[in-house]
Amino acid sequence: MSITEPLVPLEAFALDPTVLHLNHGSFGATPRAALVAQAEARYALEAATMRFMVRDWPGLIATARARVAAFVGSDPDDMVMIPNPTAGVASIANSIAWEPGDRVVVTDHGYRACLNTMLRLVETRGIEIVTVTIPLPVRSSLEVTERLVGAIAAEPRCRLALVDHITSPTALVLDIAALAARLATEAPRVRLIADCAHSAGQVELDLAALGRAGTAYAVAAMHKWTCAPKGSSILWARRDYRDELRPVITSR
Repeated sequence: MSITEPLVPLEAFALDPTVLHLNHGSFGATPRAALVAQAEARYALEAATMRFMVRDWPGLIATARARVAAFVGSDPDDMVMIPNPTAGVASIANSIAWEPGDRVVVTDHGYRACLNTMLRLVETRGIEIVTVTIPLPVRSSLEVTERLVGAIAAEPRCRLALVDHITSPTALVLDIAALAARLATEAPRVRLIADCAHSAGQVELDLAALGRAGTAYAVAAMHKWTCAPKGSSILWARRDYRDELRPVITSR
């Protein structure tokens, strides 16, 4: 096989062949087989809504969650399905008992929608945002870890840090495990959210290992590099923080 030949033929996807697709990272591309399975589930729902939602759906979602959990190295009980990573970050942010003057540390390479969630806390909870600059070029992941640990440890009111595993705008791969381990020792008061929106399907993702290192929460998109249908993402929480989480919308 030529190195330029795709591992999966273009025909396996529903992509318009007249369009030159250069950006897979924002929304991904779903294979036709997954779209068929999605349509079959939607038809099953519409054929018998009460049977599907009350009797069938809980078992189907549990099966799907177990398969996804195995893929990302998580216990299924520590993970829930969500529509997108930003919704997961919002759930985390709104589950913490903030005090005015508390601080959240982010980087200038973070995803804008997640930053907007934190900015909402500035308006509603009186917290402060501290942005850590990561200058380019980055010589090593250790350099970034040192910069982040120094900034976070210097903020006695810091309660939360939001750091991308793979940065959305610049594609830096950060060492979340090393950062979590350092924070567990040098700033144990701080909870770390790993934004793994671009991790699943691109790099090996072991959420349980990140938790053992000290990561408190993680979010990941499954519609990007794992090519699931849109609206497929996950929220993971370490066991000691899991039960205090509250969804953005409580419907039942």
